[in-house]
Amino acid sequence: MKKICPGCSEERDAERDFSWKNEAKGTRQHWCKSCLAQANSKHYQNNKQAYLDRALTRNARIYEENKQKLYTYLSLHPCVDCSQTDIRVLEFDHIRGKKSGDVAKMLGQGYGWPTIEAEIAKCEVRCANCHRLKTMERGGWWRFGRS
Repeated sequence: MKKICPGCSEERDAERDFSWKNEAKGTRQHWCKSCLAQANSKHYQNNKQAYLDRALTRNARIYEENKQKLYTYLSLHPCVDCSQTDIRVLEFDHIRGKKSGDVAKMLGQGYGWPTIEAEIAKCEVRCANCHRLKTMERGGWWRFGRS
């Protein structure tokens, strides 16, 4: 089946050169794939700053939402060793599974909450002092008289 693209005015194969608009209804896009790609690229270039501004706003909103969720989580989970509740000194100690990333860095890099939450599930909350001590014990570091 052939179809004429209004963008380039060429007759093209409908199945090969036109993307689906609604596959369930069996309708195709009006413009061929290459004309549609050019139009989308031109639209982005003409509106680039608006796209960047929206992304910046969205990323700032996601960061604030995730930061609040992290604050709530740490408020409800004191240090597992000494019960310290001051969130300024609480950290995530990775003890289960393979570490995908540092929770604080993931927060700053705009990861979604489900990804951050999955990383938190691999951790125990410890204060900075207990975290250092536990890490040294697990590693058998020289400060504990081992080599």
